[in-house]
Amino acid sequence: MTIYNKRPQSSLYRKIHEQHYGPIPKEDNGRSYEIHHIDGNSHNNDPKNLIAVTLQEHYNLHYKQGDYNACKLIGSKLNLPPEEMCDLQSKAQRKKVLEGTHNLQRRSDGSSVSLDLVRSGKHPFLRRPDGSSVTSDRVKNGTHHLLSRGNKHPKYLHTVYTFRNKYTGEVISATYYEFRIRFNLDPGNVRRMLKNPNKSCGGWQII
Repeated sequence: MTIYNKRPQSSLYRKIHEQHYGPIPKEDNGRSYEIHHIDGNSHNNDPKNLIAVTLQEHYNLHYKQGDYNACKLIGSKLNLPPEEMCDLQSKAQRKKVLEGTHNLQRRSDGSSVSLDLVRSGKHPFLRRPDGSSVTSDRVKNGTHHLLSRGNKHPKYLHTVYTFRNKYTGEVISATYYEFRIRFNLDPGNVRRMLKNPNKSCGGWQII
């Protein structure tokens, strides 16, 4: 079982590993080793639970653990082809179905993850007593992604950015949409990186 729903800042467990085992090694191409949580729980930063591995080894370990979501993140750094990234996505969704955790899957009692969100008052479409909702909040403050239309939609932004991979040193130029699609990255994470050059996404930073 892997527990990677909410990933902590990678710098924290890297610092813990360095404090106990010394400098983190580097691959032949200069890319720093990754730090793997042996038990699959990214919140367990006990030094005994941390091990330095190459990027490919990190991918193989998570694949063996069946943590396909982690594999997708690592796969973007490995520049896996789109068909392999799609296969990882399919495996991740099938695993959720088998474990009974897919948000659209009904349990034997008729409940589901979506209904759990409704009952707890956390579903984004759920209306409050005053008629508002999480979705309407996003519309009012102008952050809802569907408010963008035509030339303003992220897909049609023509600004070309220069990105550098901090692990491999590779440099590419691409628009927001081209970059996100090419490496199968989360749109929100990419937008945050564009707003704050100090942030990185999938190992990439703006230069």
